[in-house]
Amino acid sequence: MKEKKFKTKKRLIIIIIFLLIGFFSYGFEIVNISNSSYESKNPRVAIDQTGKIMVVWEEVIRGTSYVYYSIKKGENWSKPARLPEQSSRGNIYPDVFRGKNSGFVVTWHNLGCNCIKFIEYNEGWEKSITMSPSGGYDMGKPKIITTTNKRIAVAWQRGNPRMPDIYVKVYTPGKGWGSAVNVSKTANGTSKYLDMYPGSNGEIIVVWQDNKESTWEVDVLEPMINMDDGKGHWGKAYDVNQINKWCFRPSVAASGGKIHVGFYYYQEKSYYSSLKDRDGWNDPKNVGLGWRRDHDRYYSDSTAYGSGFLYTFKDKDGDIVYSVYNGENWSDPVKISSKQDAFYPSIDYNSKIGAALVWENRDTDEIMFANFEPEESPEPEPEPNKPPIAKFTYNPKTGLYPLTVNFDASASRDPDGKIVKYSWSFGDGKIGFGKIISHTYNQKGIYHIKLTVTDDDGATDSAFGDIEVLGIFSPLNQHYELFANRSLFTTEYFYKITWDKNPRNSEVGAFITNYKIYRREKGLSNYKYLTILPASEFKYYDRSLGTKKIEYEYYVTAVDDKGRESSIE
Repeated sequence: MKEKKFKTKKRLIIIIIFLLIGFFSYGFEIVNISNSSYESKNPRVAIDQTGKIMVVWEEVIRGTSYVYYSIKKGENWSKPARLPEQSSRGNIYPDVFRGKNSGFVVTWHNLGCNCIKFIEYNEGWEKSITMSPSGGYDMGKPKIITTTNKRIAVAWQRGNPRMPDIYVKVYTPGKGWGSAVNVSKTANGTSKYLDMYPGSNGEIIVVWQDNKESTWEVDVLEPMINMDDGKGHWGKAYDVNQINKWCFRPSVAASGGKIHVGFYYYQEKSYYSSLKDRDGWNDPKNVGLGWRRDHDRYYSDSTAYGSGFLYTFKDKDGDIVYSVYNGENWSDPVKISSKQDAFYPSIDYNSKIGAALVWENRDTDEIMFANFEPEESPEPEPEPNKPPIAKFTYNPKTGLYPLTVNFDASASRDPDGKIVKYSWSFGDGKIGFGKIISHTYNQKGIYHIKLTVTDDDGATDSAFGDIEVLGIFSPLNQHYELFANRSLFTTEYFYKITWDKNPRNSEVGAFITNYKIYRREKGLSNYKYLTILPASEFKYYDRSLGTKKIEYEYYVTAVDDKGRESSIE
């Protein structure tokens, strides 16, 4: 627990200076929300459908953290108050979002039960719900949203400190709370620093930072994403981009059919944005220089703004700034705080209220708030080159070798120019060029096809496909058995080998003419050719053993009229 280190008079002077700077420099007022003699940190903000604003934060009182909140209705803020049903052992990392219809939903990490708690506010607090029993696992950094189809989603980190995963639990009207789902499931199990946002069609979008590769030579931190379809069916987690560097603490927002993921790109010392539209993910864009010093201060936040986005972060001077994406490009960052040790910004937007932005002022250990109408982005720059889109068809997709396949890339297109080159990799070490082309495969196997198209500005795109080249199928129900033919003076040993026709050969157009018999002594690795029989035969007697009892293993292959033979499996 950290007490204030300055006198009340000095603190009041600093706050007045901040207010004057904010009012006269930027045309809006910066308000101290917490106004506390204790350490206030980790704020989050939300605006509900009626225009009310709620801010939640941690208040550290004599060494123990409690979640506090304040609500703005009209022009007035409520007195900061403690959230109900908290643990005396500590309560950290609160998050808030607008409610399903009005009001708010809040979540936090309760250290008393080492669990994630959920509570709703509708002109008063309802009873809290425990989202996750500890179960011997560490919990942390929860997030909460409501969706356009009135669902509530709570997400958190779960696992030991070095191997966490991201879990999501969802409330569906009429069904209640479902089970927690692991949406990350990444190989290295280092999924942390999550964020969450609703899609326009009821989807739940989750992003987090993951250690994609971790060896002595390579350490790659990538923003990962997963989302459900609006009905609880989750996809597979994947990389937002392929920077393959250190990309820290992603945030996410969705607007219309677009998704924005912001993150701190450590090697470039800048905040970047990856945008997804109907054509897929665009190349990441540099939004602004970030704070270069403290690894633990790379937090940013995002929200929808019309058909674009608002993105806030701590800039190179240590101030809180925001940038506007208007559907075409990002504006230059606009300063909100000035000459403060600012940290942990959170932003929301409502067309009636404007932007609501909060952050932690570490000079005073207070929670600061600004309400403003974002500055519009400058006129769009000339349209950059749009890359081509690679598509192709091919036929047949399977068949017996030698198999000739016809490829057609006529469906490929360039949105703002023309395609000047079609390059093919056929998966067997051979390449080719041209819009329409054929290739012959002379061995069975599965081949991975890659088409790369290049437009008149040098941009490229690739498309992929698979071909299965078949061989002859082995006979079915192969069986062999050792027999002893005993007489008065001697014993003859022989094997009876039987098999059945495999109908799959006829299905793929193969005409079987012969069967070959192979054998090996039991325990040896290689089969040796023994004899060949016509296709009308389905049994064979091996009488070459004589009076010696030798343990053999047999295998029968099929041979067609083109000399193709099934393999020994």
